[in-house]
Amino acid sequence: MGDAAQADALELREVISRIDRQLAETRKFVAEHDKLAAEQAKLVAGQFKFGAEQSRLYADTAKLTRDRLLSPWQTALAFLGAGAALFAAGRAFLRVIG
Repeated sequence: MGDAAQADALELREVISRIDRQLAETRKFVAEHDKLAAEQAKLVAGQFKFGAEQSRLYADTAKLTRDRLLSPWQTALAFLGAGAALFAAGRAFLRVIG
């Protein structure tokens, strides 16, 4: 019986040792998973940042396109206003003289 008890004790130590190794491996995998999850969260935050930057650039592009399209009309209206002012000044000058 002594040999059987000793064999059972050795087998039990083997099982405990194997469980300890598996627990250590599981802890290692969990730590690696947590590290990768933190990295993923950081990348997602960067993605949102770049998405916001992209939206801002699209808005700037739309504004510049609108300004480029309206620029000739602004110039034409400025010349029209300047011509009207010169006409009014000439008419006032003729009233003063005449």
